[in-house]
Amino acid sequence: MLEDSLKSNAGEQLIDELVSADVLGPLVDCLSKDHASRPPLVANAMAALAIIAPQKAKEIYSANYKVVGYLKDWIKNTKDEELLKNAISILKNLLANDCAPYMDYREFSNLFDSRNKQVVEEAMWAAYHLIS
Repeated sequence: MLEDSLKSNAGEQLIDELVSADVLGPLVDCLSKDHASRPPLVANAMAALAIIAPQKAKEIYSANYKVVGYLKDWIKNTKDEELLKNAISILKNLLANDCAPYMDYREFSNLFDSRNKQVVEEAMWAAYHLIS
């Protein structure tokens, strides 16, 4: 439901308002290890950022440069396919906007054996983007 709302025309306006209201920083902070014991908070923050990232990747990175590290930690450590998919999606958008400095394509190697086809495709895209 949130996803459908954010993808609508009104959703674009809402995303702009979220960015201007300085909520991206706290939203990114929800991805830190400090909140790992609160799975619903992390899942909702990750889902919201995955929706926002295609339009506002640079703003997400500017709001909290630690986002790349947080995402890398989740990618390496989570067994939840939905969190993994969203983390890779956000990181993909950060990479596409040159907002993930010092990333190494090998960091995605542990994702290629995932059973989720979309996760594998996203990871391969990210690795290719880093190599090229």
